[in-house]
Amino acid sequence: MNPFKDHPPELRRLFFVEMLERFSNFGLASLLVLFMTAEEAAGGLGWDKERAMFVKAAYGSGIFFLSIPCSMLADRYMGAATSVLIGAVLIVVGHVTLAAPLYFTFFAGLALVAVGTSFLKPSIAGMVGGLYSGTLATDKKAGMTLFYMSISFGGLLGPFVLGYLRNTKFFGSSQSWHIAFGAAAIGMLIALILYLSHWRALKPVRVDAPA
Repeated sequence: MNPFKDHPPELRRLFFVEMLERFSNFGLASLLVLFMTAEEAAGGLGWDKERAMFVKAAYGSGIFFLSIPCSMLADRYMGAATSVLIGAVLIVVGHVTLAAPLYFTFFAGLALVAVGTSFLKPSIAGMVGGLYSGTLATDKKAGMTLFYMSISFGGLLGPFVLGYLRNTKFFGSSQSWHIAFGAAAIGMLIALILYLSHWRALKPVRVDAPA
């Protein structure tokens, strides 16, 4: 049984883009505090728990607050499709930056991921809604339900895969953190490639603000 059978073909593409973005995001979130509090000899930052929790809270809150101006830019100027593209590129660059084993790249990577997520998340949901006519249409409800399942799948796989890579014996303890962050970058890069491969089909979808 194909759950995408009676839905626009773009839904399948956006489903996997969102799933891979959530894979990267939740995978990163599951390791952040552990990485910040791990000893420097083990490849971590060696921070105390209070500082680590503050940084993670600032990172999470920043995504929600930045989503407001990023959504306004998407609605008024760029359109949802361009906003998703910009967000995906920033997230990929952010994860690659986090994968670099340098102290200052940690903050730069987090900032890039936060801004990228703020561009991508609100607009991709708007794009899915824009695939259907009628705000209360049954097929639209089914499509949105199916789309939001991608969050659950990505949220399940991300911590599992990145956690496994962090604890695998194939890499040294100091390198395994950045191997895991690199896996998040690869997941998001696949999402970006998938999105770009259908750019012509997705680009006309635009979420306009009311006059």
